[in-house]
Amino acid sequence: METKFIQIQDVTVGELAEAISEKLMPKIKLYLDQVEESKDHDTYLTREEAAQYFSISLTTLWSWTNKGVLKSCRLGNKIYYLKADLKKAVQYR
Repeated sequence: METKFIQIQDVTVGELAEAISEKLMPKIKLYLDQVEESKDHDTYLTREEAAQYFSISLTTLWSWTNKGVLKSCRLGNKIYYLKADLKKAVQYR
């Protein structure tokens, strides 16, 4: 492994910090977006939570599900919606 040295002159600590943050912040934001997106693939919402997510009534949620606008999952006698699917539906419309 080759060792490299960087010599910094005529730069204040604040300027150095600003230069570093300009390079790192886009990468950090991208990483956080990916982490948030991966959470959505595991998050299931109840009917009430899904309706609240869209600020609609349960009747409208039922209608959208029957029309195929939204995909639902049934576990026993409960209905759930995958949060990632809800976000896709918003982007699609």
